[in-house]
Order: sequence, then C-alpha cells, then structure tokens
Amino acid sequence: MALSRLCLCRNRAFLTTLKRLSMRYLIPLQPIASQTLSCSLSGASCQIWLRQLSTGLYIDLSIEAAPILSGILCTTGDDLIRSPIAPLPGKLFFTDTQGSNAPDYTGLGQRFSLIYEAPSL
Repeated sequence: MALSRLCLCRNRAFLTTLKRLSMRYLIPLQPIASQTLSCSLSGASCQIWLRQLSTGLYIDLSIEAAPILSGILCTTGDDLIRSPIAPLPGKLFFTDTQGSNAPDYTGLGQRFSLIYEAPSL
C-alpha cells in the first residue's frame, strides 16, 4: 500500500511539473490603439509596446531594458520573437477567437489575445 501511494505521489508531482513547463500565459491587453505594459515572462522583466498604424498592429518588446523586437507587424498564430538566440525561451503570439485574422486594436483583450507559451522540456 505504501509503495502504491509513493508511486501515485511521484506521478502527480511529475504531471504537475509537466503542466508547469508547458504553460501558456495570457498577457492582459485593452482595446486601445497604443499601449505599453510591463510583465514578467520566464522570470525576465519585459516591457511591451503595441500600437495600431494604418498598415496593422505593431509590437516592440524589451527584456531587462534591452530591445528585442522593434516595429514587428503582429500576425495571428506566428511566433513574434522568431529568434533562437533571443533571451526569452518561449513563444509569443496572438490568437484570434473568431478565425485567423490579423490582430486589430479594437479586438484586443476580447477577440485577439497575446499569449506567451513557456517552453516544455
């Protein structure tokens, strides 16, 4: 009996660890044409600036005050970081709850969500 409890406890810990390693984090946004927000992603202090221009929604990202992205056009489903040498190990991308349109500021926080997906091992 004690052995089966030990195995069950180890399996739960293992599953909890797996869930934690592959977590998705929703970055809170407002339907505002230009906004700046700060958050912590994978333990790094990040600053995100989103702005709507006539040609689309653009993002700047700084990690620990160092610019990583500047003037990147936001698309749905694509990793915005796109660099294996970036100091942020996960993926940053937009989702569209109503299809696959490019994000627009009017739907931020409702139709369009900015997601950070931490890496899984």
